[in-house]
Amino acid sequence: MLSRLIENKQWTQAQAAEQLGVKQSRISDLVNAKIEKFTIDALFDMLDKLGFQVSWNMPSLQKATMVITAKATQ
Repeated sequence: MLSRLIENKQWTQAQAAEQLGVKQSRISDLVNAKIEKFTIDALFDMLDKLGFQVSWNMPSLQKATMVITAKATQ
């Protein structure tokens, strides 16, 4: 999702890094699907900076749900 959002905005890796507050090498890892290099917190932070809100629920050890929605604009 993050890679597609960056692509849709037509950002270079350097522009995406500046907008998301990370180094360009982190964007390279992201667009090259090196997902194992990221914590879930880091991914959530990037989504937040792009205007999304993540909510999740874990009612048991066997079940969890996550919903990503665009933040309401004011």
